[in-house]
Amino acid sequence: MKKKISLATSTFPRYHSLKETFTLIKKAGADAVDLDLSTGRFDIKNPNSVYAKSEDEFCTYFTDLKKHADDIELEVGQTHGRIIAYYHDMPEDFIENHTKNARLDCYATKLLGAPVTVFHGSNSFRNPPDKATPEMMRSMTFDMFRSCIPFAREFGVKIATETFGRIAQLGGIMDFFGDLNEFQMMYNRLCAIEDFKDHFTMCMDTGHTNMCTLSGYPSPADAIRILGSNITCLHLHDNPAERDRHMLPGTGNIDWKAVLSALDDIGYKGNYNLELVLGFFGENAEMVYATAEFGVKIMRDMLKAHYGEI
Repeated sequence: MKKKISLATSTFPRYHSLKETFTLIKKAGADAVDLDLSTGRFDIKNPNSVYAKSEDEFCTYFTDLKKHADDIELEVGQTHGRIIAYYHDMPEDFIENHTKNARLDCYATKLLGAPVTVFHGSNSFRNPPDKATPEMMRSMTFDMFRSCIPFAREFGVKIATETFGRIAQLGGIMDFFGDLNEFQMMYNRLCAIEDFKDHFTMCMDTGHTNMCTLSGYPSPADAIRILGSNITCLHLHDNPAERDRHMLPGTGNIDWKAVLSALDDIGYKGNYNLELVLGFFGENAEMVYATAEFGVKIMRDMLKAHYGEI
């Protein structure tokens, strides 16, 4: 089976329309795209957003984008939905807006032909330990996903919860759900509800997980084996562990041979999706494209070295 390389849209939309972004990602050598739906471009509170338009306009927008992807033979492999999750001092209308946006994330994911949209759970950046107890963290994340997973069921897609790391801005504290035990307990608790397991999955974020090694937690490869076949999509990027930098694979300290072997061990069949800061070496359009192209080349070379011809 062909190993497909995917690239998150990242910095591209600062300079290009989404159709142009898709075309550039295809030109850079990627087989698939991860569309970021978490920006203000996709928010019901933004009157200029397609999320604030009628259902007909919404469907036309994403159907047209999907047609463009099909025309250039680019798979929409996944999307990134809600990034800001519930937090201890959220405004009164936050849950209502989050819920509406989450439903539209799932709807857009279906229209784009992608199987999964990735959501963040509650995290320690917005809920530092002096503001949120463990009971609050568990409750907020449980309540959020419990309200959102039915939308995945409605549209025949899955929501993935991604692994977390450490919070450099808070002095390097461990994120609450960076603890794999808490992460798994949260996941299993939600999967025990009705048919939620059919619509809920995990995204391995290698960079986030790598940061946890500074707190004595497993390496990305070991974490992949611990979480097992619940992992069905990826955010691949590198760092030197002390900060979440979303660097090119091979430029940090992640053992990528071990990561690929671990993905083999769990029977991973999905795309190898790069979630890179494409402006890392320069934020102009030319450097963004060059970084994207080089990132795809690095990933393809790693896959060839590991599997032979792909």
